[in-house]
Amino acid sequence: RILRTGCRCVEIDLWDGPDGMPDVTHEPRYTRCTRVSLAIVAIAIAEEAFVASDLPLIISLENHLSVPQQNEAARIFASAFGDKLARPATRPPDGMPLDSPASLRGKILLKGKMKLAASAVAAPV
Repeated sequence: RILRTGCRCVEIDLWDGPDGMPDVTHEPRYTRCTRVSLAIVAIAIAEEAFVASDLPLIISLENHLSVPQQNEAARIFASAFGDKLARPATRPPDGMPLDSPASLRGKILLKGKMKLAASAVAAPV
């Protein structure tokens, strides 16, 4: 509903789901918020993202997912958002300007930190 008012930034709290698929909820140990499948949330966002505005939508991810469920989340976002998902080819070199909001019209940007697998983290030197 908030996207229909023209909101251009939303936060999603991602947690490991009991079935191996990511859920959207708040801290499950301390709150009684309903758990909703990320797939359902992503489809709803895709359907409503540009009803009120074609300016880019920023989704801020609060990532509490294990690495395997992060991979599932990436697959879900790619499937639900399709070509609406902003996918930069590479990181721009220092001093190069980033894409402007005008050039990102109709795009969904994901913002957050991903966890690395333990094997991908370098040992201290």
